[in-house]
Amino acid sequence: MEWWGISKEHGWVVLDRSIPNNRPGTWANLIFFRCCDWTIYEEKSVKWNLPNYVFSDSYLKSLSGLKAINEKKEFDKIKAEYNNKKNKLYKDIMRYKYNNYNNITIEEKHKVFLKKYGIQSKGARKPNSPHGRRESICWNCKYPVDNVDDFECLICGWIICSICGACECTRKFYK
Repeated sequence: MEWWGISKEHGWVVLDRSIPNNRPGTWANLIFFRCCDWTIYEEKSVKWNLPNYVFSDSYLKSLSGLKAINEKKEFDKIKAEYNNKKNKLYKDIMRYKYNNYNNITIEEKHKVFLKKYGIQSKGARKPNSPHGRRESICWNCKYPVDNVDDFECLICGWIICSICGACECTRKFYK
């Protein structure tokens, strides 16, 4: 689900609710895409209101004549472009969100992730495990995982996300 609107500062923007920071009830900064150049930016949730942001339907209804027609065409074009770029943009979001992990190994990311929940890592199995190929999506950050490329946790056997370090060991904390 997406929220579309106009920002005084950024023009047309989209807030994708499938991004963990953007889920209702989360107190983290919101992550937006600026549609004119598809860049990522963060905004405090308290700033996500009038007059800083106007919901797309409200904005379009406030217009009339040729301006209303042109803005609606532009909005439809932007939404179509977003749908074509969505998967790549989502990967960019995950890299942006977890950029502080770029210079550490997957095994170290996994240890850091487990440590937040008081779990001590027992290590990881290298890619190409004997269990056959498995592909999925990380339960935590929704990034694609594949045991041909990604490690598996020696505690739970799940594929370790190369972006956030999550495995099944900590999922019980979110049920």
